[in-house]
Amino acid sequence: MAASLGWTPPSKPCPKALLEIIKEILDHAKLNNGKLTLGLFPMSVEKGVRSAMSMPEDRASEKGNILRATYPEQVRLSTLECDPNR
Repeated sequence: MAASLGWTPPSKPCPKALLEIIKEILDHAKLNNGKLTLGLFPMSVEKGVRSAMSMPEDRASEKGNILRATYPEQVRLSTLECDPNR
């Protein structure tokens, strides 16, 4: 039945994905209660983009596609403050 809807379930379990969803739900609850604290650390924009693209890039590669991000040099070299765990 799943195939008839155009959706194919994952071929293997995704415990990391489930853990990330649970963390997001807990963070959202903390945020709503005013109890979420962030540790802000400098991080390069380029590293952040690479990190954010790693999972969809793997999926694109599995299907024979290439996922690419392009941005101006000044953005690539800049830093921002963020919490690496969120």
